[in-house]
Amino acid sequence: VSGVPRVFERLGALTPKTRATLLGVAAAALTAAAIWLPEWIGDSDERAAKELLKVSQAPPGVDEDKIERLLEEADQQLRAGLLNQASQTLSEVLKLSPGQPAALLLSGHAQFSKSQYSKALELYQKAVDAKDDLGADPRLFEYLTAIFEKADSDAHRARAAALLAKKISRGGGVEFLVKQANSMTAGLTQREAARAALIEIDEENRIDWLTSLTSDFNDAKGCKKKTEIIERMAETKDRGFLPLLRENKPKTTRRGVFRRYKSNRCIGDAVNDAIEALDPEAKSEDKSGK
Repeated sequence: VSGVPRVFERLGALTPKTRATLLGVAAAALTAAAIWLPEWIGDSDERAAKELLKVSQAPPGVDEDKIERLLEEADQQLRAGLLNQASQTLSEVLKLSPGQPAALLLSGHAQFSKSQYSKALELYQKAVDAKDDLGADPRLFEYLTAIFEKADSDAHRARAAALLAKKISRGGGVEFLVKQANSMTAGLTQREAARAALIEIDEENRIDWLTSLTSDFNDAKGCKKKTEIIERMAETKDRGFLPLLRENKPKTTRRGVFRRYKSNRCIGDAVNDAIEALDPEAKSEDKSGK
C-alpha cells in the first residue's frame, strides 16, 4: 500500500502515449483474468473430482481399466443430465465390483438429481464409509447442503447434517453447520439440525446459543414448542436471555368493559421458571401471571 503513491508518481513521469499503452496492457490482463480464472477454477474442481473416482476395493481378477472407463462414462452422463443412462452404467459397475465406493457416490448424485433424497443419503453414507477420501468431492458438499436447506423431511435434514459434520473434508461441512446454527435467517428446523450435528462431534462451543435460541423462539409456533425453547434457554445459564424472557411474561389486558385477556399465558410457567433459574435473586412470582 505504501508503494502505491510511487507507482502513480512514476506513471505521471511517463509520456501520455507510454502511459496509455501500459494502462491498456493492465486493463487487458485484468479482463483476461476475469474471463479465464473462474473457468480455470472450475476445471481444477472437475479434475479434483475425477481424481476421486479412481477404482478402489475391486475384487481380484476384475478388469479395473474397464471399471474406470465406465465410471468416467457415468460421470460424463451425470454432468450432461442423462440420469437414466448414468444409472444403468453405474449398475454395470456395481455388478462387476459390488460396493465400489466411486460408483456408490455417483449413484448418490444420480438419486439426488432425481430428488430421491432418501436413496441419495443412503448411497452417500455407504460411499464415504467405504472410502473417506470421497468426502472431498465438491458435488457431495453441494448436494448435502442443498438437501439440508430444502428437504421437507426432518429426518433427511438430520442425516445430511450428520454427514456434513463427520465426513466432509477440509472443514467445509462443519463451517456450514456453524453458520446455519447461528443464523437468524435459517429456519427453526435447520438451526435445530445443525446444533444437534455439532453437539454430536463435540463442537457445541461454536454455537451462539443466545442468537440461535432467540431466533428459534421468534420463529416458533405454538405453546409447546415455545416452552421447549424457553427451557433450553434456562439450561444454557446465559443471562442474556433475561430481557427476552421478561418481555414475554404473561400480561393482563382489558378488551371491552368486563373481559380480561392474558397474553403469553400458556408459556407463563416456563418463562417464570427460566427467569428464576437465570436470576436466582429474582423474587418468585405467581405462576398464574397475576
